[in-house]
Amino acid sequence: MKDTRACKAVFFDVDGVVVHSGSSSNRSYQPWFSTLENDLGIDFSSLSERFFASKQNAPSLMESCSLGKSDIADLLGPILNELGYQGDVDDFLRYWFEHDAHVDDALLDLVAVLRVNHGYRCFLATNQEHRRASYLWDVLGLKKYFDGMYYSAKIGFSKKSPEFYRAVEADFDFVEPPIYFDDRKSFVQIASEAGWDAHLYVSVDSLCEHPRLSCLQS
Repeated sequence: MKDTRACKAVFFDVDGVVVHSGSSSNRSYQPWFSTLENDLGIDFSSLSERFFASKQNAPSLMESCSLGKSDIADLLGPILNELGYQGDVDDFLRYWFEHDAHVDDALLDLVAVLRVNHGYRCFLATNQEHRRASYLWDVLGLKKYFDGMYYSAKIGFSKKSPEFYRAVEADFDFVEPPIYFDDRKSFVQIASEAGWDAHLYVSVDSLCEHPRLSCLQS
């Protein structure tokens, strides 16, 4: 149902912006899979080739999950078994999610200022499959800090498609183009072409330097 309230909004990518590698309490500057072989006996290069990599211009299995076309456990389980993993696929997913779950508290502080002091509604816009989206929102607790999360598996489109941004817009009456921060230039460009006020995210200073968010500098 469309939200007919006049809305000024800021959208944030998740990975590389709100969430970084490492546990919820300790940030790691190594990717979540850096200790995968030592901890679970899984060679990530083999896993990546089978599950994460695209082949001959066909979407990867991971992308199929991120678009909501497949369940990640159904596709990932057999591959893990073939790679010699003896554990349960849910245990693997828990390992992945918990090692890719460090939330930037400094950014959350600014989000709170935007929401409470300046009347902005703040949302997440992200490419995620259903299970990690649920983990981020409910277990990691991002629902306490944001007004909602728009993610690819639920929408049916990736952020590399303008349809993603149009689907989000259909839910609102924006009083001005939504502001959007992403750490990937390609997504910034696509969002900009869709009419969003999209900017490359480098650090929390990116928010304060945005001309429409000068309120954060006071």
